[in-house]
Amino acid sequence: THELKSPVSAIKGAAELLLPTMDASDFQRFQSNILQETDRIDVLINRLLSLANLEAQDGLETSEPVSLNRLLDSVVEAKCPVSQALGVSITLQIDETAKDAWVVGDAFLLAQVFDNLLQNALEFSPSDRTIVIDVSRSDGQHWSVRITDQGPGIPDYALERVFERFYSLTRPNTNQKSTGLGLCFVKEIVALHHGQVRLANLLPTENNEQSGCEARVILPSSRA
Repeated sequence: THELKSPVSAIKGAAELLLPTMDASDFQRFQSNILQETDRIDVLINRLLSLANLEAQDGLETSEPVSLNRLLDSVVEAKCPVSQALGVSITLQIDETAKDAWVVGDAFLLAQVFDNLLQNALEFSPSDRTIVIDVSRSDGQHWSVRITDQGPGIPDYALERVFERFYSLTRPNTNQKSTGLGLCFVKEIVALHHGQVRLANLLPTENNEQSGCEARVILPSSRA
């Protein structure tokens, strides 16, 4: 309720300040604020509906062979405008053991998993840094997709809470928080695919500086 009330209050406050005598610059500023907060509440409601739908499912409604590498390639391509605007590079590395990585599942939902994780990595990455996506065989029956960034990492107090609904950390580049539903959404989708997802900090560098965060998704393998 608090998350929904926050943008509504901002919209109401901006609307009340839009007076006929207001100068053009102030009018545009408050109008922009109304549009931004409207978009925010729209995203929040849509994500809540999607999450509720996922939580109500006992299994996948759509299940078919999916090429994991082709799916990741399309997700990375779709993120290119965002990564370029932020000055962050994305590298997709496919291990020799994973050249023919296939899974069975819902391609649209799986794309949402990696889109969310990649978006998180972008939002926490400093400019002129690189995000690496590694695809490899976890064991004889699973594939591993590992997304690493060079951001500040996750504070120790937040490590156990990152998948909680509405829990979000402030983005260093914007000082804003997300809806706090993205990772919860990811966890539900991965569970429907009988997989695992976890986030962890990378080991500190030689200078004892935090070297980033790792998101790892493990999915059952399948031959196409």
